[in-house]
Amino acid sequence: MNKNLMILGIAGLMLALVTGCEGDMWGLMPPQVLTEDFETEWLTGADVPEDPNCPGRTVDWAVEFSDERANGGKYSAMFFLDGRQDDGTIWLTRSFSAPSPGARYEVTIAFDLWSESASDNTIAKVAFYGGGQRPQQEADFDTSQAANQAAGWRRYTSVQQVTAGADSRFWIAFGISAVWETEMTYFIDNLTVTFRSQ
Repeated sequence: MNKNLMILGIAGLMLALVTGCEGDMWGLMPPQVLTEDFETEWLTGADVPEDPNCPGRTVDWAVEFSDERANGGKYSAMFFLDGRQDDGTIWLTRSFSAPSPGARYEVTIAFDLWSESASDNTIAKVAFYGGGQRPQQEADFDTSQAANQAAGWRRYTSVQQVTAGADSRFWIAFGISAVWETEMTYFIDNLTVTFRSQ
């Protein structure tokens, strides 16, 4: 599935929005947690190389809703990437409204990632993003953590310092980035996103 942008319905990802102070965009209540299982719209994104066997086409990749495996509920997000060119990053992303341009947040993104096996070699890395613009390329992401640290499910977390853009919005994103020259499939479930006003 070679689409640089599509709207994806994801069920079974758990989104927790934790607010940080009174008077911010989440209302005048003290800090609170909103937790739900849901189907909601996420955008997919990719920064992947051209397929040398098919000039003019990128390598194959897909981010899809899946009931093949889950770590809570019935569904997860499946990430498939042809990493045989030793390159490529794919992700899910969405935006949030802030009270004004320049509003600042500490954003903690955490999720469970399923890997087929543990490896001493870095096959792929997990990718995290938080910022005032929609992510466009691999260089936008924090890719400091290897994805094959355990066979099966493992929790990954990243803290991002985020400043809302001129349109009073900010973006979060998460996914995988190829390192080893192989095709790869991972599953992500139990997403939590924590916002704290700065």
